[in-house]
Amino acid sequence: MSSEDSKYKRLVRLIRKIAREEAWEVIDEHLNDYEHKEKPAENFEVEVGEERSHG
Repeated sequence: MSSEDSKYKRLVRLIRKIAREEAWEVIDEHLNDYEHKEKPAENFEVEVGEERSHG
Protein backbone atom coordinates (compact mmCIF):
# COMPACT_ATOMS: atom_id res chain seq x y z
CA MET A 1 0.00 0.00 0.00
CA SER A 2 1.42 3.36 -0.95
CA SER A 3 1.63 6.39 1.26
CA GLU A 4 -1.09 8.07 -0.81
CA ASP A 5 -3.45 5.11 -0.31
CA SER A 6 -2.81 5.18 3.42
CA LYS A 7 -3.49 8.93 3.64
CA TYR A 8 -6.65 8.52 1.56
CA LYS A 9 -7.98 5.73 3.80
CA ARG A 10 -7.23 7.73 6.96
CA LEU A 11 -8.98 10.74 5.50
CA VAL A 12 -12.04 8.67 4.54
CA ARG A 13 -12.20 7.18 8.06
CA LEU A 14 -11.98 10.65 9.59
CA ILE A 15 -14.72 12.01 7.32
CA ARG A 16 -16.98 9.04 8.12
CA LYS A 17 -16.35 9.42 11.85
CA ILE A 18 -17.22 13.12 11.77
CA ALA A 19 -20.29 12.49 9.60
CA ARG A 20 -21.48 9.75 11.99
CA GLU A 21 -21.04 12.04 15.01
CA GLU A 22 -22.90 14.87 13.28
CA ALA A 23 -25.73 12.55 12.27
CA TRP A 24 -26.16 11.31 15.85
CA GLU A 25 -26.12 14.91 17.11
CA VAL A 26 -28.90 15.85 14.69
CA ILE A 27 -30.92 12.79 15.72
CA ASP A 28 -30.45 13.61 19.42
CA GLU A 29 -31.55 17.22 18.88
CA HIS A 30 -34.63 16.04 17.00
CA LEU A 31 -35.52 13.54 19.72
CA ASN A 32 -35.10 16.19 22.40
CA ASP A 33 -37.49 18.47 20.49
CA TYR A 34 -40.00 15.71 19.94
CA GLU A 35 -42.21 14.91 22.87
CA HIS A 36 -44.20 11.76 22.48
CA LYS A 37 -47.75 12.17 23.61
CA GLU A 38 -50.04 9.20 23.64
CA LYS A 39 -53.05 9.80 21.45
CA PRO A 40 -56.42 9.21 23.07
CA ALA A 41 -58.28 6.18 21.79
CA GLU A 42 -60.93 7.04 19.25
CA ASN A 43 -64.50 6.04 19.90
CA PHE A 44 -65.68 3.39 17.52
CA GLU A 45 -68.60 1.07 17.12
CA VAL A 46 -68.36 -2.58 16.34
CA GLU A 47 -70.90 -3.84 13.88
CA VAL A 48 -72.00 -7.37 14.54
CA GLY A 49 -73.43 -9.10 11.49
CA GLU A 50 -75.98 -11.84 11.60
CA GLU A 51 -74.42 -15.23 11.95
CA ARG A 52 -75.35 -17.57 9.14
CA SER A 53 -75.28 -21.27 9.40
CA HIS A 54 -73.30 -22.86 6.62
CA GLY A 55 -74.50 -26.26 5.71
